[in-house]
Amino acid sequence: SILQEAIQASKKKVNRGREWLRTEIGRVLFARMVDDLPSYLALKRYGRKTAVPASDRAAVWEVFANYKKRLAAKERVDWEQLLVIAAKLAKKQPIPKKFDMIVVDEAQDLTESGIRLLLSMTKDESNGNILLIGDGKQQLYAGGYRLKDSGMNIVGKSVTLSLCYRTTEQIMQAVGAIGKAISQEDFGEDGVGMIPLDYRLIGNSPEYHSFPDVEAQQLCRLALDLGLVEPVRRLDLRPEGELRLAVRASVGAEQRFPFGGERRPAPRQHPHRDH
Repeated sequence: SILQEAIQASKKKVNRGREWLRTEIGRVLFARMVDDLPSYLALKRYGRKTAVPASDRAAVWEVFANYKKRLAAKERVDWEQLLVIAAKLAKKQPIPKKFDMIVVDEAQDLTESGIRLLLSMTKDESNGNILLIGDGKQQLYAGGYRLKDSGMNIVGKSVTLSLCYRTTEQIMQAVGAIGKAISQEDFGEDGVGMIPLDYRLIGNSPEYHSFPDVEAQQLCRLALDLGLVEPVRRLDLRPEGELRLAVRASVGAEQRFPFGGERRPAPRQHPHRDH
């Protein structure tokens, strides 16, 4: 990939994973419109528990600079870069017909450039009518910015809904366990963003299954959707096992089905409570 080429061409090595680097480049450097290394070194990134030292930022910046050069040479545009281009263009050439109000659902992952683009589309821009509705527990790292950094004033205008009618408490406890295992930096100490909720649904404890790869997980999901297995049944791992043959017969195609995995008990849950 172009990003991999940029990483290999950089003399300074980034002591972070590739996905972290991709997020930092897309949602921080591109989306927050960082123009130079000094600006990046001084940039505050909210939401990350671990600070990024200057040495790491310098290494990231070198990869970022190489990445932009390679994108330009191949006449390509990064997705986050595309939003930045649109936001800058909207400011330079104001949209002739603006909206009275903009409503955004699933707004938890909007980056700063995305917010700026939306504000430029309202009649009063930073004071325009815009309603953002999002679920913080589904949030990806959006770049460490605050809404006021993009010119949006939400003081006294925001409301947090704390009653959950959609998901059982047991499922969210399981999600929290996974979130903590992946990254407490991204998902908080409780694994789900440290947002207190009162759950109105109580259910059974979920089961855990591990899979060798994404394809295996998708094929298992297909088998469940087709009604070929019960969710609590152990998967048949044999090459010509009953489950594989049944899926092949249902989808009408010869495919490899490497799914299976080990069944794991869910962690102990709190006793059910009345509601």
